[in-house]
Amino acid sequence: MIWAVGDGAPCQREAVRAKLPDAGALQARGGAGMNEDNGFDGPAAQPSGDDFERIRQTLSTYTVNGDRRRFKALAATFTLDGVFETPRGTFRGQEAIIEGLSVPGEAPPPDPVLHPRIFTRHNLTTCHIELTGPDTAQARTYFIVYSAIGADHAGVYDDELVRQEDGWRFAKRRVRIDWIHDDTVLTSLLVVIRGAR
Repeated sequence: MIWAVGDGAPCQREAVRAKLPDAGALQARGGAGMNEDNGFDGPAAQPSGDDFERIRQTLSTYTVNGDRRRFKALAATFTLDGVFETPRGTFRGQEAIIEGLSVPGEAPPPDPVLHPRIFTRHNLTTCHIELTGPDTAQARTYFIVYSAIGADHAGVYDDELVRQEDGWRFAKRRVRIDWIHDDTVLTSLLVVIRGAR
């Protein structure tokens, strides 16, 4: 079962979804058990357009809270034991994610004349989401980050998500940086990236 969006921002595209059997057809076959038509087993809810939208909401909630340095809210987009793989290291669990993101002295002091506040804006571009089961999904999303210098760095998020009672959460998120500007505001990231090459 695949849901995908084409090129462009994930919030500007419609989902393309495979045809799912209607509820009556499932009931006639004895429920939502594994079969050729739906590929899922068990009584869990069948995927719908809401699943795709809720996954996109998780992606954007992570992004907005990261840019605003609200790391507790960002960490809440992960499961309690979620794994966050970054160029700086791998963090397991929400508390470790918060601690791993709270890098002191991350940005240089702002120049009050040029820019009174250091900022970053992560922009999500092409996004592909695949539902791998009734309560699991994978996503791959390209991003580019702008800061006071303009284009700052770019890369890819590779995600494994699970449906929980309060929505879709990251079981695992891997961040890969494909490009970074020499004058990035994320100086500690530059050291890690350049050191790995």
